[in-house]
Amino acid sequence: MDGQISTFGLDEQQQAKQKREEAAIALSGRATDAAQLKGIEHLGAEEKLAFIRELLPQLSLLELRSLIDFAQQEVSDRQRQTNTFTAAAPITRLLLKKDYTYQNRGLKEPTQYFVYLRRTKPKLDRYIGTLFYIPTGCTLAYSRDPEGRILFDPPHNIFALKDSNNPQVSQLVRLICLEPPPPEYTFDKQQDDVPEIYLQLEYLDSKTHQPIAKTSYAFPACMYEGGKLDRYRWEVTAFVPTPSAESTAATASPAARRILELPSKASTFYLENFADAIAIPERMRLWVEWSEKAMPHSRWQIVQNKTVHTLQNASSQRKILSYLAEQNAIALESSLPVLVRWFQDLGLAVSQTPIPSQYRADELKLARSLFIDMSLPPTDAIVALKQLFNLKFVKSK
Repeated sequence: MDGQISTFGLDEQQQAKQKREEAAIALSGRATDAAQLKGIEHLGAEEKLAFIRELLPQLSLLELRSLIDFAQQEVSDRQRQTNTFTAAAPITRLLLKKDYTYQNRGLKEPTQYFVYLRRTKPKLDRYIGTLFYIPTGCTLAYSRDPEGRILFDPPHNIFALKDSNNPQVSQLVRLICLEPPPPEYTFDKQQDDVPEIYLQLEYLDSKTHQPIAKTSYAFPACMYEGGKLDRYRWEVTAFVPTPSAESTAATASPAARRILELPSKASTFYLENFADAIAIPERMRLWVEWSEKAMPHSRWQIVQNKTVHTLQNASSQRKILSYLAEQNAIALESSLPVLVRWFQDLGLAVSQTPIPSQYRADELKLARSLFIDMSLPPTDAIVALKQLFNLKFVKSK
């Protein structure tokens, strides 16, 4: 049986070879005949190759060189046509916008940068998310390449991250670029989808400042509660590599060190006027309502345990603050910078809503004021609580 199969395969190969040779001989014999050359178009790929191999030995060296030049030009033209055909002009492009409230607060650089998508026709900007929040401000150098990516340029693209609840945990990251969604991606006004945007970055060794890992995270999900760059977990400062850790510590601004050293343990503050206590649960319920509309991915909730009402994130269960009804007091469940960031993001989300009609005019005004107030570098918890509740608090009864 094996021998029969082998003989059959050999006969088939010989027949195919004979067919190619016959086609090549017939065509080469009348290569100048236009009608015969026309018949080449109907040959299969193998027959065309056989014909070419039959003709090549008959060409002079000069003719071969001319043929090579012609073939290279043909390949180049076809590649150019293919690239022109497949290249798609992006319908949307990424934008970075500074938070200009820093100018009113006496800071030299913006504390954060907002990421937008801009649709070309008709022109419409859509807020996507926010990069790191740096309380003392920072300069972010960036440019755009032909593919629409936002490239973060050195030396202003390295940041030091410290865990707000555990200062012993830290990491150093270098932002590389923001990748835009596919060129065909567009959006309609009030469209609620998640475009494919990615943030590329490198993790650096804390001592040598050399890359140890490169990764890409979906943006802005990586900045959300529980994301790898969770804005509520990491205290962020701009970082400029220096020869030694001592010189790095010396160049850190006093304000940055003060913010990082704020205690993360719960602190309690008391109402100055106990008669105002009824306004606290009302304001907490308003924040929950806002979060459900503006931040469904990270909505808030109120959990009651006897006389303690705790405002927390519904998905991660991380506590934001607690109202102690019996003591007429507010307990902060995390550091002050983390607290104000919670409310800064809430105020921004409501202010940037694509459906303003779902909020009252006074709510929108309150949300904008909340965002601006919470953008200030936090230094005094009592001031922050007054801005949140519009009530006066004291440190002790």
